[in-house]
Amino acid sequence: MDTLIQQVLSGSATVGDLRQVNRVYVKKQQLVAHYTVFSVFVVSTLLMPFTDSVFSVRQWYNEI
Repeated sequence: MDTLIQQVLSGSATVGDLRQVNRVYVKKQQLVAHYTVFSVFVVSTLLMPFTDSVFSVRQWYNEI
């Protein structure tokens, strides 16, 4: 079976082929957006308080 690029170049790609590729692309983009939002949430809710406390201890230590 030809790849989509080969089908397009040869003129044998159908609208259905392109729509299927577009659906897959849209789904993958949605997953990327979901994981991006999730990772920002994790960093802001879990890691930031930890790093804030580490920097507070470091600042306190430097003041001694």
